[in-house]
Amino acid sequence: LMMTDEEQALHRQHIGAQVKAAREARGYTEIQIANFLAVSPEFVSRAESGEMSIPLHQLTHLADLLLVDLDNLIAGPASIGLAPDGARGSDLELA
Repeated sequence: LMMTDEEQALHRQHIGAQVKAAREARGYTEIQIANFLAVSPEFVSRAESGEMSIPLHQLTHLADLLLVDLDNLIAGPASIGLAPDGARGSDLELA
Protein backbone atom coordinates (compact mmCIF):
# COMPACT_ATOMS: atom_id res chain seq x y z
CA LEU A 1 0.00 0.00 0.00
CA MET A 2 1.11 3.52 -0.74
CA MET A 3 1.19 6.05 2.05
CA THR A 4 -0.78 9.24 1.63
CA ASP A 5 1.06 12.56 1.59
CA GLU A 6 -0.08 13.15 5.16
CA GLU A 7 1.18 9.74 6.29
CA GLN A 8 4.52 10.39 4.58
CA ALA A 9 4.82 13.74 6.36
CA LEU A 10 4.06 12.14 9.73
CA HIS A 11 6.60 9.41 9.05
CA ARG A 12 9.27 12.00 8.14
CA GLN A 13 8.50 13.91 11.34
CA HIS A 14 8.76 10.75 13.42
CA ILE A 15 12.08 9.72 11.90
CA GLY A 16 13.42 13.25 12.27
CA ALA A 17 12.41 13.32 15.93
CA GLN A 18 14.09 9.95 16.52
CA VAL A 19 17.29 11.16 14.86
CA LYS A 20 17.26 14.41 16.85
CA ALA A 21 16.69 12.58 20.15
CA ALA A 22 19.52 10.14 19.41
CA ARG A 23 21.83 12.96 18.29
CA GLU A 24 21.15 14.98 21.43
CA ALA A 25 21.54 11.91 23.66
CA ARG A 26 25.01 11.38 22.19
CA GLY A 27 25.93 15.06 22.51
CA TYR A 28 26.39 15.82 18.82
CA THR A 29 25.48 19.15 17.24
CA GLU A 30 23.66 19.55 13.94
CA ILE A 31 26.90 20.88 12.45
CA GLN A 32 28.84 17.77 13.52
CA ILE A 33 26.19 15.51 12.00
CA ALA A 34 26.18 17.61 8.82
CA ASN A 35 29.95 17.23 8.53
CA PHE A 36 29.72 13.48 9.13
CA LEU A 37 27.08 13.08 6.40
CA ALA A 38 28.67 15.67 4.07
CA VAL A 39 25.44 17.70 3.96
CA SER A 40 24.56 21.21 5.08
CA PRO A 41 23.50 21.97 8.66
CA GLU A 42 20.27 23.28 7.13
CA PHE A 43 19.59 19.80 5.69
CA VAL A 44 20.06 18.26 9.15
CA SER A 45 17.74 20.83 10.71
CA ARG A 46 15.07 20.35 8.06
CA ALA A 47 15.38 16.56 8.21
CA GLU A 48 15.05 16.52 12.00
CA SER A 49 11.92 18.67 11.76
CA GLY A 50 10.43 16.34 9.14
CA GLU A 51 10.55 18.83 6.29
CA MET A 52 12.90 16.60 4.28
CA SER A 53 13.40 12.87 3.97
CA ILE A 54 16.69 11.34 5.06
CA PRO A 55 17.98 8.85 2.47
CA LEU A 56 18.39 5.30 3.74
CA HIS A 57 22.17 5.27 3.25
CA GLN A 58 22.43 8.35 5.48
CA LEU A 59 20.13 6.82 8.09
CA THR A 60 22.42 3.78 8.13
CA HIS A 61 25.46 6.00 8.74
CA LEU A 62 23.58 7.91 11.45
CA ALA A 63 22.59 4.71 13.22
CA ASP A 64 26.24 3.64 13.28
CA LEU A 65 27.46 7.01 14.53
CA LEU A 66 24.74 7.34 17.16
CA LEU A 67 25.07 3.72 18.29
CA VAL A 68 21.42 2.87 17.74
CA ASP A 69 19.71 0.25 15.63
CA LEU A 70 18.44 1.47 12.29
CA ASP A 71 15.04 0.04 13.29
CA ASN A 72 14.96 2.41 16.27
CA LEU A 73 15.48 5.42 14.02
CA ILE A 74 12.82 4.36 11.55
CA ALA A 75 10.19 2.67 13.71
CA GLY A 76 11.03 3.99 17.15
CA PRO A 77 10.12 2.74 20.60
CA ALA A 78 6.58 1.71 19.69
CA SER A 79 7.92 -1.17 17.58
CA ILE A 80 10.19 -2.33 20.38
CA GLY A 81 7.75 -2.37 23.25
CA LEU A 82 8.64 -2.10 26.89
CA ALA A 83 11.55 -3.72 28.64
CA PRO A 84 10.76 -5.71 31.80
CA ASP A 85 11.52 -2.71 34.05
CA GLY A 86 9.11 -0.50 32.10
CA ALA A 87 11.78 1.41 30.18
CA ARG A 88 11.49 1.64 26.45
CA GLY A 89 13.96 -0.34 24.41
CA SER A 90 15.33 2.74 22.67
CA ASP A 91 15.84 4.46 26.01
CA LEU A 92 18.13 1.64 27.04
CA GLU A 93 20.22 1.95 23.90
CA LEU A 94 20.52 5.74 24.11
CA ALA A 95 21.46 5.80 27.78
